[in-house]
Amino acid sequence: MEFLKNHWATLAIVGILAVYLGISMGTKSCPLCVAGSIAGKALGSDSAYAPGEIVTESELADWSVTCLDGSEVSSADLKGKVGVVVYWATWCAPCVKEIPTLVALRNEFDKEAVEILGISVDSPGKDLKPFLNAKGINYEIARQNESMEEAFGQVRYLPTMFILDKDGKVHYQHTGLVSKDVIQDQIQSLLSASA
Repeated sequence: MEFLKNHWATLAIVGILAVYLGISMGTKSCPLCVAGSIAGKALGSDSAYAPGEIVTESELADWSVTCLDGSEVSSADLKGKVGVVVYWATWCAPCVKEIPTLVALRNEFDKEAVEILGISVDSPGKDLKPFLNAKGINYEIARQNESMEEAFGQVRYLPTMFILDKDGKVHYQHTGLVSKDVIQDQIQSLLSASA
C-alpha cells in the first residue's frame, strides 16, 4: 500500500501509456488489462490467474448463484458439462462487444453439453433486464456473490472468462476480448477430451 501512495503518479502515467500503446498498436487485449498487467508486474503481484494464462485442472471451491430469471446454477449443476463463466458489466465496452460471440456460442452448443453463465458486476440495484433484452442475451445471467468470489477469486479486469471442464476444473482463463474461434476450439477440445 505504501508503494501505491508513493508512486501513484508513475502508475497513472504507465496506465495512460499502456492505453495509448494498446489503441495505437491495435491490440485485442483491453487497454486496462495491459495497464493492470504492467502495474501488477511492477508491484510484484502474484494473482492466481494471470491475464491470458492457460490453466490446467485448477480446483475450485463450490459455488452457487441465483440467475435473474430466478433459477439456481451451481458448480454441481455444471458437472458433466463444459462451463463458460464470464465476468462482465453493462458499462464495460469490451464486455458489450463480446456479447454477440457468447450468443452465437449459446446457439451453437447444446445446453446439455455446454453451460454459459454471465456474472454481472454491475451495482446490485441496477435493473439488467432491459439491457439483456436489447442485446438478445440467450445465456444465463447472475450477479457476483461471495461464493463466486471464493471460487474464482477477486476478478480485477473485465471481461474475464473461465472455461471449465466436465469435472468443474478451470482449464482456460482469458482477460479481455477473446475471438469466437479460440473459445469454440477450447470448448470443443474439452468436449472431445472427456467424451
